[in-house]
Amino acid sequence: MNRLMRKYWYWKLKQSPYRELFLPIKNDEYVSIDCETTSLEPTRAELVTIAATKIIGNRAITSAPFQAKLK
Repeated sequence: MNRLMRKYWYWKLKQSPYRELFLPIKNDEYVSIDCETTSLEPTRAELVTIAATKIIGNRAITSAPFQAKLK
């Protein structure tokens, strides 16, 4: 999201508890989370796998991934 859109949504969500999500990012480190299910139908789907990868700057740190199989 570019800076102008971020400022717009920060202004638009004055009374919202989600307003802080549109503040400028202070950290250059993130975690990407992926969940896999058995179905696309929410009433029948079961969680099968959770995976996470650390992202620093523009790079995905593939040397330290996290993966957990639940079933």
